[in-house]
Amino acid sequence: MTLGLQCFSAPMDRAQPMVARASLMLNLSHIECLADGRVLTGAECGAFGLIAQGKVDNLSGLSFRATPDAYVAIVKSGNHGCGLGSSAYRYYVNVSRGQLLSTPVDQNISHVTYCACP
Repeated sequence: MTLGLQCFSAPMDRAQPMVARASLMLNLSHIECLADGRVLTGAECGAFGLIAQGKVDNLSGLSFRATPDAYVAIVKSGNHGCGLGSSAYRYYVNVSRGQLLSTPVDQNISHVTYCACP
């Protein structure tokens, strides 16, 4: 399932409509294989027009409980099912602190990046 999302902000003049600040399309049904290189927190969130909210590194295991509330959480593991030079990602939207996040493939979670609306 592909989900289209937008971050909105209220205009200074409340009589005006909400303004979209960022739009993104996330594939929520399976892993997303992306070329290595988005290892920096800002690059992972920035790919969707979002800002980095935080990152938890050096994880292990097939699941992890979210540490903050976040608009988007990006879970990265190894490259099973992807190809050489790529990494596997899974996206979660409207994440609550304590929510269970799972690895996108059958490899340990490498890190979780949290993103916020700009």
